[in-house]
Amino acid sequence: MQTLWGFDLGVASVGFAVLCWSNRQSQHGAGEILALGVRTFTETRDGKSKEPLNAERRSKRLFRRQTRRRRWRRVHLRALLAEEGLLPAEDATPPPGQDPYELRSRGLTSRLSAEEAGWAIFHLLKRRGFQGSRKVAPGQNVAETDEEREAEEKAQALAARLAGRPLAAYLQSDDHL
Repeated sequence: MQTLWGFDLGVASVGFAVLCWSNRQSQHGAGEILALGVRTFTETRDGKSKEPLNAERRSKRLFRRQTRRRRWRRVHLRALLAEEGLLPAEDATPPPGQDPYELRSRGLTSRLSAEEAGWAIFHLLKRRGFQGSRKVAPGQNVAETDEEREAEEKAQALAARLAGRPLAAYLQSDDHL
């Protein structure tokens, strides 16, 4: 004979059942119900807005996690770049007046020094995640033939290569002041 416990955890309730299970078959089945019940709790949502009461706490926790992860990435990339000789030291600061967008733009057409390349890479990490204005959803392919796919891949490569140029040109102009 075996005792089975079953729980159903809901948002504002907990249901339970205790069964005694045996191998012999009766007219009602192979086991019997020893106990069952439900415990309900007050709803954890605001009565008017129906928003969870812990929404503010959850959003602050999410912000703390994002901040901690962002800082972890920066510290570790900075250490890695310093170890590989692309930055002068782990605690180095960028030279005053150095424009990272201009560095990234110049790096597409000419060779950068090791330190300049390090600062450009570090800047990419700080500004990661920008997706731009996509016309096609991710994973959706509009190309039908091999030529169209090849042209689309070349266009994507060119767009990725030139992504920093418009911003560098804008920041070098007086329009943004």
